[in-house]
Amino acid sequence: MLFVAPLNEQIAIANILSALDHEIISLKNKKRQFENIKKALNHDLMSAKIRVLKK
Repeated sequence: MLFVAPLNEQIAIANILSALDHEIISLKNKKRQFENIKKALNHDLMSAKIRVLKK
């Protein structure tokens, strides 16, 4: 025998999962942006466009 949740509960669960999917997509986009910034900064450091100050 298979238990099936009431329709309103299924809809609530689907809404939560959808919101989580959107959050995951947003976080992946932010991660990609930070990775691009990191690559650009590494390139600038290696090409001596940016100098690291010694303390």
